[in-house]
Amino acid sequence: MSQRQCRRCRQHFDFRDDRTCLSCRSQKPRRRPNGSGTILNTGHIMRRLPGHPNAGRNGFLLEHRFVMSNVLGRPLRPGESVHHINGIKTDNRPENLLLFSTESAHQNSPYHKQQPWRRAADRPCLKCGKVGKIQAKGLCYPCYKRDWNHRHHPEWRYRGPQP
Repeated sequence: MSQRQCRRCRQHFDFRDDRTCLSCRSQKPRRRPNGSGTILNTGHIMRRLPGHPNAGRNGFLLEHRFVMSNVLGRPLRPGESVHHINGIKTDNRPENLLLFSTESAHQNSPYHKQQPWRRAADRPCLKCGKVGKIQAKGLCYPCYKRDWNHRHHPEWRYRGPQP
């Protein structure tokens, strides 16, 4: 890979298509090209709308919440959650947004259950097959810990009954 100098911090980094290093991209929000808001690190678009009832004290509002309040013709109530159906957080078309009355209803919806990257707890362990929260390398915690100990402490390995 080629090396490039970051435009912000002047550090050298391996690049593919980026002009800034990973640490600079993750720290600072990016302006949208047409000037209609800022893309946050979470992927959502934030706009400055100081007169809107759902805007925070600083006058900023997430764009998908603004679009949904315009579709409904009323401000969103506290606790209401807006979901992007296709999972693309910058796609704020009204037909791509879905309103949930509570965050709990949002998290338990079939849309979240279809997304495997959000449901890591439902994956089976590659070693023992037990379904549960998966650690690194696709292993459950006991198998991961056992594997780590075998690699780092060979003297701890179980060698079977000794005569």
